[in-house]
Amino acid sequence: MTDTDWSVPETEVLAEVRDVLESDLQGVLATIIDVEGSAYRRPGAKMVIPEDGDGVGHITAGCLEDEIRKIAGDILAEGQPRVETYDLRPDGEADVWGLGVGCNGVITILLEPLDESYRRVVDAHEAGEDTGVVSVVESDDPGRVGARAYYDPATDALRAERIRSRSTG
Repeated sequence: MTDTDWSVPETEVLAEVRDVLESDLQGVLATIIDVEGSAYRRPGAKMVIPEDGDGVGHITAGCLEDEIRKIAGDILAEGQPRVETYDLRPDGEADVWGLGVGCNGVITILLEPLDESYRRVVDAHEAGEDTGVVSVVESDDPGRVGARAYYDPATDALRAERIRSRSTG
């Protein structure tokens, strides 16, 4: 990944997800889930970080990628998804101009280890089928963060994956 290819197509990101799933490597998927103020990328932007490389995709124009790569190692070691929020506003100020450009906002990112539960997304994409992903990003039970369900618009069905509590109590 270079500093100039921060806007790769989602098809390349999904191809990297498949490559990680089909290899012996582990990887992390980082997805922007919320933006307040200005940011180059909006919710839904993704980045895949395989354990042996830089990754594919960007979640910013370079403002957070190094930090996300560092955190990816922690995610892989812990095996648990988590949500990180970064306030990139100068001195915590709001975007006074309201232009919505640059890395001057609050960006919230879901980081999750890639596992077989994500295969449904890449299979649907390869088959040209629509699918929706619903992920738990906040819960009173931290063990539910990262739980996922898939929506199939052809059948109007929602199927749960990874809906389980990882808490010990």
